[in-house]
Amino acid sequence: MFPRDPVARRLRQLRRSLEVPLGLSDVIELDESRGRDASGTEVRFAIECSELGCSEAWFAVALTDGGPGDEPEVRVVLPAWLARRGVALGWAAGIVDLPAGRTVANVAFPTTATELCALERLLEVAYSAAFQRSAGAA
Repeated sequence: MFPRDPVARRLRQLRRSLEVPLGLSDVIELDESRGRDASGTEVRFAIECSELGCSEAWFAVALTDGGPGDEPEVRVVLPAWLARRGVALGWAAGIVDLPAGRTVANVAFPTTATELCALERLLEVAYSAAFQRSAGAA
């Protein structure tokens, strides 16, 4: 029986979409207890690079309590113009403005290889933007 945890379900769907193209056959499923332990939390990632003077939030993964309609999401810190464009084009579910021209865009957890690749590119942009903000502030 598969776990009912939405994170495990999404990762299983993603794995299935990648198995054939990548030739994967032995991928480990998420343990049911992981979802319960981490539900309702947010795991945040930040850049700390003293050599380049960068100390910036980068992105977060928000896990949910598994209620109906509750899905995990990725929150990416982006330049305001890009986050607003994401809402207009539909790849961002919503935005929250932060100080210093930063905006957090809520993005659905990827379920396909295409969505995962798009998220990777978005995270690359967010990473670069963090260093640009730090350079601009110096």
